[in-house]
Amino acid sequence: MVILATQDGDETVSFRAKRFDRARGATIYTLNLPDELASYASAASDLACLCALAAGGRLDGQVELEWSWRRPGLAIDALLNRRIGGKAVLHID
Repeated sequence: MVILATQDGDETVSFRAKRFDRARGATIYTLNLPDELASYASAASDLACLCALAAGGRLDGQVELEWSWRRPGLAIDALLNRRIGGKAVLHID
């Protein structure tokens, strides 16, 4: 799984799948969330699948920082300044 995100809708992102697309059984699928949500009445079944995979230890969400939602400054700063390579999770405490 490769996740790419940009801060600006005009920003160009490139992904070279040279090695990936030649791997046996590999599939390349692009996801544009607004289009996906418009195409399906609900994303509940997909979310349930992701939750089951995570709960079963078969999905690594690449969480690099966990912090309290009451003090989000550390997480926001780390994300904006690209000091972490994974996800930031704010716990509701």
